[in-house]
Amino acid sequence: MTEAEKKGSKWPWILVPVGAISLFFVLRYCQQHVPPAGQLQPADATPVEPAPQ
Repeated sequence: MTEAEKKGSKWPWILVPVGAISLFFVLRYCQQHVPPAGQLQPADATPVEPAPQ
């Protein structure tokens, strides 16, 4: 093999670690700041009654 055939692209070596680190911080932010689905409180939980006819 010649040197040109052995040489690969550098982009995967740059993008994969950057993407992994970014995903780590995004998921950590979501885990700390977004409440679980069971704890969500409705803003105004007043039942709406239909208008009398």
